[in-house]
Amino acid sequence: MSFRRGRRQSARKTVVKIINSGGFHLPLQFNCVKPTSFWAGVETVTPEQIEQKLRERFGEAILATRVSMNGLEAKVEPKQLVEICRFLRDDPELDFNFLRCISTVDWLKDGEFEVVYHLFSFRHRHEMVIKVRVPRHSPRIPSVVSVWRTANWHEREAYDLMGIVFEGHPDLRRILLPEGWIGHPLRKDYIHDIERFDDEYAQKILRGEIR
Repeated sequence: MSFRRGRRQSARKTVVKIINSGGFHLPLQFNCVKPTSFWAGVETVTPEQIEQKLRERFGEAILATRVSMNGLEAKVEPKQLVEICRFLRDDPELDFNFLRCISTVDWLKDGEFEVVYHLFSFRHRHEMVIKVRVPRHSPRIPSVVSVWRTANWHEREAYDLMGIVFEGHPDLRRILLPEGWIGHPLRKDYIHDIERFDDEYAQKILRGEIR
């Protein structure tokens, strides 16, 4: 056995010992062998059961579903996004109490943006994904900050880099780029015209629009 391989196996054994002793609980997936005792008493819900709950409650607002390595993926109507998210958080059998992140996809040829919400339950150790599509010419979607506070900065990032407007957000402004930046750099059709940008940026400074 090589020295490096021996150290790796030793580290995994140490992690297992800590878990079995109740030293800590891993909130997310971890690349090690999880002992059966770690999952003892955890009530799990299958992706199919989550889908059934959603369809029974929201019917046609659940547009499409599939099961992937991220668990259930559900495409939903934008107008009912907040209600669906609140249900996923508050239902005791689901208890999706953590919004891991929000990612976005620019479907340029389809003329749409897709907003993707990655959810996790600390209690049940299951996960799922919610997807919503909005038109590129009017990318507006309800904010879910009232459901998960972590959405605050995630939504600001999507607004900053993709130009998606989250209606009802308490402080929707750029978070990575400076105030006055022209355009949204992660859009597939974004072109950074340095001469035009410098001129417009300078004019905004002169007008006091950039602090």
